[in-house]
Amino acid sequence: FVGDSLILKNGFGYRFFDLLGFDNKQNSKSLQKLKEFALQKQCKYIITSHTGITNDIEKAFKFCNKKLS
Repeated sequence: FVGDSLILKNGFGYRFFDLLGFDNKQNSKSLQKLKEFALQKQCKYIITSHTGITNDIEKAFKFCNKKLS
């Protein structure tokens, strides 16, 4: 469960909205750690607070350092 740190759109993950984030640089670092954790622990799903669920870990973190435009 990644909470509000990640937004899923069409299966791809993006950093949470910059306008609403408190520390976007730190969020990007946290998302990298979450990706490493999910891969290491072989998590089956990534669940966000508002934008859905996916079972494709690589795709979920593909754009995690980019903001959703």
